[in-house]
Amino acid sequence: MDASPLNALVLGLISTAGVLYALYFVIRAGVRDGIRQARGTAESRNSG
Repeated sequence: MDASPLNALVLGLISTAGVLYALYFVIRAGVRDGIRQARGTAESRNSG
C-alpha cells in the first residue's frame, strides 16, 4: 500500500492548521487594538 495519499492528506491538514493558527493571532491582535482604540475614544468623549 502506498502512503502517498495519506502523506498528502496529513500535509494538507497540518498546513491548514498552521494557517488558521496564524490567522487566529492576527484576528486576536486586531480585536485587542480595536478595543483599545474604542476605549480611548470613549474616554476622550467623557473627559471633554
